[in-house]
Amino acid sequence: MLGNNKVQIIFILGPSGVGKSTIGPLVSEALDFLYIEVDRYPDGDGIDLENIRTQWNVFCNKCNASPLAKSLRKKALMAGRKGVVLTFPSLFFEPDSFKRLEKENINVFILSGSSTECLGSFLRRERKTGRNLTIEHWLMHNNLIFSKMFLPEYEQFRISAFKSGRHRGKKAIANEFRNRFYENMQKKVYFTDWLSGCIKEYSNKIRYKGKLIFLTEGRKNY
Repeated sequence: MLGNNKVQIIFILGPSGVGKSTIGPLVSEALDFLYIEVDRYPDGDGIDLENIRTQWNVFCNKCNASPLAKSLRKKALMAGRKGVVLTFPSLFFEPDSFKRLEKENINVFILSGSSTECLGSFLRRERKTGRNLTIEHWLMHNNLIFSKMFLPEYEQFRISAFKSGRHRGKKAIANEFRNRFYENMQKKVYFTDWLSGCIKEYSNKIRYKGKLIFLTEGRKNY
């Protein structure tokens, strides 16, 4: 069984109608991750249904993602999965929150599309499901996302859901998520190896009379 610190977490953000609820299960299946959908209308809010409201509030109010990450990793371990994927309804974070999530090794991706593409997809879904939420509802919950989603600082997190005004293939999008996730993991491994090397190098150096002594190489500077 994986240790708690080895369990990976993915957050998928994006506007309503972009396809998060469709792509999330495919990504989780491809990676053998647990899937948690936060938008569970009409059953309720997934944050409450998963009993992580306290941890979520700590993150939102104090920008501390550690308790949330710990709870999510525990859920994945109990389910016998390698990680967990969460999709959120019309939610977006400020850059500081992205940094806090990254600090807890939570991978954040933004599934993106233009307002026209997402709104059209949203309205088609509402007609199909019979929920019939309105354009006004969509605008009220998505204006903030579109005011920030395409800013340069979020470019590294974005994955496009559309091509030429139509949804891309579901498997193609899921594969891009998987590949981007593996790239992130590889970068973290390289960084960890580099940092470990630095720590090892400097742990083998001591100062004697104000000068460095390199213990591992047997070099003496005094």
